[in-house]
Amino acid sequence: MPGPVLQPQALLRQEQRQKLALTQQMRQSLALLALPAAELDRAVRELAADNPLLEIREPAASRRLGGRGHASAADPLERAAAAPPTLEAELIAQLRLSGAPAPLRRAAAWLAGNLDESGWLALPLAEAAERLRLSAAEAEAALRLLQSLQPAGIGARDLRECLLLQLDREPEPAPGARELAARWLPQLAARRWEEIAAGTGLSRAQLEEARRALLRLDPRPGQRLAAGAAGRTQAVVPDALVRQGAAGELLVELAAAWEPRLSLADIGSGPLAAVARGHEAYAYVESCRRAARALIGGLEQRRETLARVVRAVFEEQAAFLERGWPALRPLTLADVALRLGLHESTVSRAVSGKQVRTPLGTYPLKAFFSAALGRGGAAEEVSAAAAKQRLAELVAAECRERPLSDQQLAERLAELGIPLSRRTVAKYRAELRIPSSSSRRGD
Repeated sequence: MPGPVLQPQALLRQEQRQKLALTQQMRQSLALLALPAAELDRAVRELAADNPLLEIREPAASRRLGGRGHASAADPLERAAAAPPTLEAELIAQLRLSGAPAPLRRAAAWLAGNLDESGWLALPLAEAAERLRLSAAEAEAALRLLQSLQPAGIGARDLRECLLLQLDREPEPAPGARELAARWLPQLAARRWEEIAAGTGLSRAQLEEARRALLRLDPRPGQRLAAGAAGRTQAVVPDALVRQGAAGELLVELAAAWEPRLSLADIGSGPLAAVARGHEAYAYVESCRRAARALIGGLEQRRETLARVVRAVFEEQAAFLERGWPALRPLTLADVALRLGLHESTVSRAVSGKQVRTPLGTYPLKAFFSAALGRGGAAEEVSAAAAKQRLAELVAAECRERPLSDQQLAERLAELGIPLSRRTVAKYRAELRIPSSSSRRGD
């Protein structure tokens, strides 16, 4: 006689599964990691306000302010901490990262406060040296430090110097451009081509190329920087500062001056100290103590993780600090996660919303991540962001009467070691909002 038939639902099955359960402390640590500096400040203050065992020690940037909210006027670097975003404040922020000796930075900061609207020095350098009680060589060194800041051309004493400072930053300036800027500006303005050609030995085509190169320069760099500063309703608070040291080493510093420092309150002699273990308030005191320790630990873990991620990013992108965006290498979140032994989602939280101040400006940390152009050969060594930068430079330097087609741009990029198809060039051009060659003709 056949036995009973077992229905599928009557079968018993035993499985073993692993599931990661996040504790409340882990969730809080991940949430803190995802917050940029400005939001972190607000969040920590709100949590501290609800916990009687947490005390906030104000950061150095806040303690420097006096009771009426004004900083000491002895040092212009100090004065800029509380200033609204202005041309002077933008330049002083860059001076803090320069690594120059403090007396030299202070002198350069004073000069930054004496620029006109164009960003040119508004008084003779000899007069500045007299007011600052510096030698001529010291004043010249301070001016050179100011002129090394961004944008190129800042701190110039005249149009000639302004243009030359910008040409000095270009890796390959147009032939003859420096000579025109140095000696032939009056003749150039009067369009005395034959006189210039006879004096320089340049052909008319070379003169035209050099003239176009000078026209692309900015004779009033201060106006652009001041406009960008004034247009921001709120100054960007960087989460990290990155620069190269005197020996070329990478220096990474978290902007801890903006982060409130927390500590456990001393309750040894306060009313909470008298709460006995059996008292109904004891559980509340202990929960506050645990929450305080968890928050302090979470902030320390955030600092450690963020510092590791920023350092790993700029160890890969070290060339950016010297050559700017064209030197950006391909880099993904997965690359950094593998290098640091972290989960990719942890790196993503560390990068999200963070700003990094470099000697070239303040940028989102995510801007330093870019996919490779492709697999194999030179494509693996070039990032999409660097390719777009080179593409924009080629278009900016082209002849407006004969603009380059997408195929010609692809060929020029290939000569620079950036292999792109014509369709990819067209895609990147559209993303950069650059019109087609037919629309650029005669612009």
